[in-house]
Amino acid sequence: MLSLGLDDGANAPRTDRRVSVRRREDFYWLQRMADVTGDACIVVGRNGYIDYIDPKILDVLEIEASVVTEWAEFSDMIRHMSLKGYFGPGEPEMFEALINDMLANQRLKQNESTQLLNAFTPNGRFVDIRISYGRDDGYVILMRDSTEIQLRDRALDTALKVGRSGYWSYNLVSGEFHVRADSLATHYDPKTFAAMQTKGFMDVIHPEDTKRVSEAMEQCVVTRQSHGIVVRIVGDDKSIIWLNADLMPNMDEGGQVRSLSCFFTNISEQIETEEELRVTKEDAETALKAKNAFLGRLSHEVRTPMNAVIGMADALVHNYDDPELAPKLSLIQNSAEKVIRLVDRTLEHAKLEDQAVEITPVPTSVAALCKSACASWNMKAAEGGTTLNCALHPNVPDHIMLDPLRFEQCLNNLVSNALKFAQGGTVQVAITVTGEPTRQKLILAVKDTGIGMDEAALSRIFLPFKQADNTITGRFGGTGLGLTITKDLVELMGGKISVSSKPSQGTMFVISLPLVLPKMATPPAQLESRPVAPSPAKVEPPISPFAHLRVLIVDDNATNHMVVSSLLSNVVGHIDTALNGQDAIDTLEKNVYDLVLMDIHMPVMDGIEATLAIRSSDTPYKSVPIIALTADPQYQQSRLCRNIGMNSSLAKPIKLSGLLEAFEEVLSSTANESAADQHAA
Repeated sequence: MLSLGLDDGANAPRTDRRVSVRRREDFYWLQRMADVTGDACIVVGRNGYIDYIDPKILDVLEIEASVVTEWAEFSDMIRHMSLKGYFGPGEPEMFEALINDMLANQRLKQNESTQLLNAFTPNGRFVDIRISYGRDDGYVILMRDSTEIQLRDRALDTALKVGRSGYWSYNLVSGEFHVRADSLATHYDPKTFAAMQTKGFMDVIHPEDTKRVSEAMEQCVVTRQSHGIVVRIVGDDKSIIWLNADLMPNMDEGGQVRSLSCFFTNISEQIETEEELRVTKEDAETALKAKNAFLGRLSHEVRTPMNAVIGMADALVHNYDDPELAPKLSLIQNSAEKVIRLVDRTLEHAKLEDQAVEITPVPTSVAALCKSACASWNMKAAEGGTTLNCALHPNVPDHIMLDPLRFEQCLNNLVSNALKFAQGGTVQVAITVTGEPTRQKLILAVKDTGIGMDEAALSRIFLPFKQADNTITGRFGGTGLGLTITKDLVELMGGKISVSSKPSQGTMFVISLPLVLPKMATPPAQLESRPVAPSPAKVEPPISPFAHLRVLIVDDNATNHMVVSSLLSNVVGHIDTALNGQDAIDTLEKNVYDLVLMDIHMPVMDGIEATLAIRSSDTPYKSVPIIALTADPQYQQSRLCRNIGMNSSLAKPIKLSGLLEAFEEVLSSTANESAADQHAA
């Protein structure tokens, strides 16, 4: 039976079969490696028996220890997983046959590839299974719970599919480019996005946009901040696809930008819609300008002869006292004035539509303006037998910031409209102030006792060229523009207009405007004269205790040279670099260094070989302190590094604090050793 777990402190395999010491040592390091990666490891011998099994298999496969101890051969495990549905629905014999064929194919490939399997636990968790063929005709099987990764990838796939989006990533160090745009390819141009995946993002960008994209990428690297840009890519059929792209820098712990990521969305439909709207808007604006220009010319052409008609009629009335001719001349005058008002209001409405009317607030006496406007309508009210009253509440300030011309125009339109529909009745004009002290409103109300309106008429009262009903123009006259113009002017002044009415019960219009008081002129405040404080003297940084050191950085990656050199530029006195172990030895032959920072994995000669060569040489640099800078977990242990002759080790990514601590430790240790040697001598 198979046993789980190592014997107490021993490197015994998890089986009752006898294996060599070297084999047990392999199992030990295999378990350590699996502990680091989080995988559960299984070793299968050439005869199909399980030689080693990691206890983590219990958690990964969600099974009991008693089940695992029953497995003797690899086929036992596969049969159990097949029966329990780990590989999905189907006959267990079928899965066993497929996996056996896969293993046979793996053996024929002589370790050229790793076979991948996907499994599912009874509780629905995802398990990745990787099987690799070994030189001893055995297999190494690694199992990992990939639920979180699978769910995250599926959520990302769903988001990209729903949003019709994609992303790419670019490694600034290696130049590797990865793109994921499957959902875009499905909905738009598959060939274009396939080309993007094979050639790269820059190769499919519109030539006119490549410079902007390059500049945006440079900005991301320099500023270390995201950057948004809209670009075009050229389709395989020469069509243009618009993308909204967000570039984001990815930094390491040292703050260096290592790669760029870009999330992009196809906005071609949005761009096309916006372009159609822009063209439509431009066409409408062009038509509106043409109409307004025509109305402006029409106003000029009509006003000139109408002024002559009105003037001549007025001259005849005053110069000839003919009772028979006077009413005819009065009719000519009134008709001409109506034509003028029609043209003026039409032109005013056109200007408001074209936003050509400007509001100019100045300090205005509302009392004087209201009194003057109402007085101008007294004669008209008397002609219709209408009583016109004007009331100003005492809380209205003497002067308010208003555009007097536009405010009077609104007042006149409302009074004119009220007198027209309330003949023989009453028209009441009232002005007051309401609201909190900090948010007061100027209220203008015009109420009449006229014919009133129903709900249908109220719904269209402010529409241009509309009357309450179709008979009003014939009965009362008017263009249907007065209230439209009033509403537009009120809104331009930052206010609102409302109306309430009922048939045969009159109508009331209310204008509400923000109350703004004139600012009183105040003399500028006198600033107290104070002596100018002298600029602080520049503070020099403290001298580094390692400023005398000469350091050699050995690494085959130029970027790593830049990183470590940047960290130490203000700390040590001198820095040189070497690309590999042989280059480092050649440099040590020519120069004297106080410290060597050595990478482990390098071409030509790696860090281990270089350290052994340095320590075994009969040279002045034989005892130079060496600190390993490595991303290899095996050599991040100081003991391992010391075993091959190094003084200490640091794990990448490197931080300045770690470097300084290592410097202090190594230099103190070497100084103590040197003092001890001298004392012994």
